[in-house]
Amino acid sequence: AAMMTERGRLVTITGRGGVGKTRLAREILSMQQGRRQGPAAFVELMPLRDPDLVIPEIASKLGIATPAGAPVAEVLVAGIASDELLLVLDNFEHVMPAAGALGELVEHCPGLRVLVTSQAPLRLRAERVVQLDPFSVPDLRDDPDGESAAVRLYCERAQAFDRSFRYGDHNASAIAALCRRLEGLPLAIELAAVRASALPASEIVARLDAAPFAMVRSPQADTPPRHHDLHAAIAWTDGLLDDADRRLLRKLSVAAAAVTLDRAAAFDDASVDETVGRLTRLHDFRLVDVVVDSEPARYILPGSIAEFCRRALRDTSDANRVRRRYVEVMAETADAIAVGLLTEPGLWNAVAAEDESELLHAVDEATALGAVGDGLRLLRGLAPLWRNRGYHSLHTRYFDAVLELAQAEPSEGPVEPEVLAWSALLDLSLMDPNRRDLALDRLDRSLVQARRAGGDILLRALSSVVLSAQYTGDFARAHAALTEADQLLAEASAYWQARFAAWEGMLAAGFGDEASGLRHGRRALEIARRNRDPEAELIATLALRPLASTRAELDAEIASCVESLELARRHGFVVFEAIAGPLAVTEMARFGDPHAALAVATDALVFARPFEAPLGTLALLCSVEIFALWGDDEATALVHGVVREQLPAFEPALGPRYYQRYLDVVEEARTRLGADHFDVEAAKGSRLDVAGGIA
Repeated sequence: AAMMTERGRLVTITGRGGVGKTRLAREILSMQQGRRQGPAAFVELMPLRDPDLVIPEIASKLGIATPAGAPVAEVLVAGIASDELLLVLDNFEHVMPAAGALGELVEHCPGLRVLVTSQAPLRLRAERVVQLDPFSVPDLRDDPDGESAAVRLYCERAQAFDRSFRYGDHNASAIAALCRRLEGLPLAIELAAVRASALPASEIVARLDAAPFAMVRSPQADTPPRHHDLHAAIAWTDGLLDDADRRLLRKLSVAAAAVTLDRAAAFDDASVDETVGRLTRLHDFRLVDVVVDSEPARYILPGSIAEFCRRALRDTSDANRVRRRYVEVMAETADAIAVGLLTEPGLWNAVAAEDESELLHAVDEATALGAVGDGLRLLRGLAPLWRNRGYHSLHTRYFDAVLELAQAEPSEGPVEPEVLAWSALLDLSLMDPNRRDLALDRLDRSLVQARRAGGDILLRALSSVVLSAQYTGDFARAHAALTEADQLLAEASAYWQARFAAWEGMLAAGFGDEASGLRHGRRALEIARRNRDPEAELIATLALRPLASTRAELDAEIASCVESLELARRHGFVVFEAIAGPLAVTEMARFGDPHAALAVATDALVFARPFEAPLGTLALLCSVEIFALWGDDEATALVHGVVREQLPAFEPALGPRYYQRYLDVVEEARTRLGADHFDVEAAKGSRLDVAGGIA
């Protein structure tokens, strides 16, 4: 009742259908009447279908007779005059054209206070809007006693239908999960609670994916039909939209996550001005939420609204066209990422990371629609992100699905060879023998197609050949690829010039040609710094770092491993952080503070924990040296046991000098500890996988 002040004589309670607007309005009315604060009237607008009937309905409810032919609004103003009156108008959203007449009524009746419930604001100058949101549903750890409003409502309604219902440890987690799944919406929670006598909350949650609306349905004699089930409640609101707004809502439901204004406009094939107007109206009805603290602004459909719209779209002839447009828009985003990575890798890796879930969803949609070209474009934008992240096996299914379609429908475009090259490199980096032959076949196919395209496409394919040598040991092929690339680099961008120079330096140094390694490494570093390319600077530094042990002057030219680690962290180069961390450990242990090295070693292992075998194994390999330098020979033996079966596969990646140093460190620890004791500890390690070894 405190809402109804002189400055707020017209108050609108807004919110989604089923959030409890009518219930709140009735409570306010009851409080007003209980305190005897003057006359009040409740006008139910739901039965009305014509906005012109709103003013006559108010007059009728107030008992103000309207003489035949007299203007109803004038008669109503005269009838109310300056009397004190609280007027509650329930369900205004479907008679919005009557808002202007209501505003005039408030203006001409100084004692009139109006409380409106509506799914959308009336957009009047005198209006004060009170937004009613669904209940927040805290995690069970933050609400162990079930005191949140959502959980209490579920339990109260469940007990009303089943007196034996009890809340306790046996169902607390499931009830909290159910309330979250139902978005804290009171109507949905009440409808689900009706099922409590027959189904536990855990089973309702499990069945929501297959039948999201069937689980929240319960016709009751004392509720309007639209409140008999969640689907009907959403359908009522959906029916209030104009066709253009409804089409945009359907299109947004195809997306997997929140979308920006520009992306929504692209989905809708509309101007930004048109789209922002539609989004505003959809947000007024709380069919679209604005993501808090997002820059730029992002918009997302609540889960139940998205599900309703997807089902509605599926039953139309427009469904595939809308899905195809969504895929096209996301493929354009992937194109921008692929181009941006050649100029600002750090920035565009961050863009790709932010959009990853949406891009993955778009790949699934492209595959389902048979949109091969768009699927390839999407993967071209995602692949560098996966390379930077260091975990790839979860994404092999995306490559397999799209590349199988592409093989059935051969394309002469420039994208397929790039995707084949990325797929081959990422697969080989997993060191999974079951995918090795497939990866090498894709690498061969990439080269065949890329040679027809030339330019950057061929350089991408050749780069995969060079980088894959550390996993295959085929350094002769890598040298041949470098020679072929040399013929293209004069006309290539600084992006490629820096990277190929660094890779050539790595190979040369690895095979003992320190002079060539130094020359190419310094050239790569100079190009990277001149073009402010931190990723290339990291690659060049890693190429030169092994040479610093014999060439002291390099220490003044290149970053230390610790500085490289900081650079990788600053720019979000995850895979380089996973590499630089362990290398920093060994550098600090040999030349610096062993206590600090142990701390960095711990950080490196924790960071490596989510990674799959190659990067996790690298962290363990480096930790063997720190354990040995620290004098913990049992730990050295244990970790060696974890990785020793993988050592032959890692020999090309480690290089002959580091590989031999590792073997020497292990043998020294074995001698100190004793062969039998060492073998017992190593046997314990052999029973652990990489994640277990890190743990």
